This record gives sequence, C-alpha cells and structure tokens, in this order.
Amino acid sequence: MTRSRFLLKSGFLVGGTLMGTLLYGLSNKYNYHVRKLKLPYPNLPAAFKGLKIVQISDIPPAPSTIRKP
Repeated sequence: MTRSRFLLKSGFLVGGTLMGTLLYGLSNKYNYHVRKLKLPYPNLPAAFKGLKIVQISDIPPAPSTIRKP
C-alpha cells in the first residue's frame, strides 16, 4: 500500500468516525436515563434511612435551547 493510499484511507476512517459520533450525539440529545438503585448498608444510622441521593452529570445545553441576549 502506498503512502498516499494509506493517508487517504486513514482520512476517510477518521472523518467517518467523527461524522458518525456527531450524528449519534445529535439523534440522542434528549435520551436521558433515570436509574434507581437500592444500596444495602446494614450499619446505616436511623437518621439516614429513606434518604435519597441524586446525581446529575454531563448534561450540556443543546444549541437550540440557548437563548440569545
């Protein structure tokens, strides 16, 4: 395989990967998941029984939801 052929194929592979990732991200931008887990802690103090912990991470604003001043 010649150098130019290798670079051409590598460029198509990298470009295709980036385009595929972009399209996947745009098509799943509102596909959030809520996971409820019960974690058993036998030595948990009574004051913490029934306490709910929430973690929200990595929710960037979509360009269509950003308001312009």
